[in-house]
Amino acid sequence: MKELERKRTVEKIKEDIESLQILEKHRKKQEELEKDPIIAQYYDLLSEIKRLEQKTKLFTSLDQTIFWEFTWANINGKDDCSHEIWIYEGSYYCLTDPWGEHDHYCKCDDESHTDFEYNIYVCLSCEKFVKVNDWQSFEGTHTVLKSRALDKTPHYYTKMFYQLLYTHSVEEAQRKLIEAFNQDKGYTKKYRPKNSF
Repeated sequence: MKELERKRTVEKIKEDIESLQILEKHRKKQEELEKDPIIAQYYDLLSEIKRLEQKTKLFTSLDQTIFWEFTWANINGKDDCSHEIWIYEGSYYCLTDPWGEHDHYCKCDDESHTDFEYNIYVCLSCEKFVKVNDWQSFEGTHTVLKSRALDKTPHYYTKMFYQLLYTHSVEEAQRKLIEAFNQDKGYTKKYRPKNSF
């Protein structure tokens, strides 16, 4: 090592020692300040803010909060869902692959399509979907909201239902949703489920 390098290293050591001394002074000052009840309250507040930010990071609005909490409630209790109201998603037929690799299922206008296979219905509450071949029997024994002309998805109505559930009973939310669906549909046919609202 040359003398010049030694002197530079010694200077760095002195700077490090000075930094350690300053750090020690700052730590003592921090200890004194932490004894102050207002500063202790400030640290508690910072901790609470971080906890709440972590808890609410998915919630950017009341709408998002309602949607996620009802979604999680339905995911956790999916086996308990009574599937009271179903929404018609569409009718499908099978398009056979001429090369025999795999068939394709395509949406058709309605059940009268010559190659009709099944309808898909989505549960309003938990968004479970079912494929039903015997659609007349299914629609005769379930409350089904059905329209081929709507441009709104079943998910749109699930979100609306969750919003209604936030401020209304289940029965009232179902009634209001059916009214909204009928308005979107363009007329007010009354749906009467087996267990009437």
